[in-house]
Amino acid sequence: DDTLVTSSYNGGVYAVEAGSGSVKWQLQVEGASRSHVAGSRLYFTAPRTGLVAMDLAGNRLWRQAIAKGVPTAPVVQGPYIFVGGTESGLYVASAATGRLLQYIQTGKGISAVPAVSDKMLVVLTNGGSLMVFKVSPRRPG
Repeated sequence: DDTLVTSSYNGGVYAVEAGSGSVKWQLQVEGASRSHVAGSRLYFTAPRTGLVAMDLAGNRLWRQAIAKGVPTAPVVQGPYIFVGGTESGLYVASAATGRLLQYIQTGKGISAVPAVSDKMLVVLTNGGSLMVFKVSPRRPG
């Protein structure tokens, strides 16, 4: 698909046709994070909306609530999506369904976007603690 996606805190989420620059669709959502495109899906977060997955045609596939605070931009690695919360912790969800697989309390929350490879996840908490996790290659249930 030749779709470019951009988002901003005040502007929402836009999908633009790469060849012509014409707007394919837009979604007004306050506080939209940097979007992440993985395959044919788009993921973003917003404080009131939580974590959202859409297809590139602009259809919402699922939504997962995120507890208190402002969520970080999402990071997708394989079957997982990782999101931090400024007043909560680390959320691990299924990229396919949005189902929350794990929540890790980090003390003072997370403002920095998590860094992930195919084997490791690294998070720096608001309290200054560096947390390193092994990422399992198995598919979430």
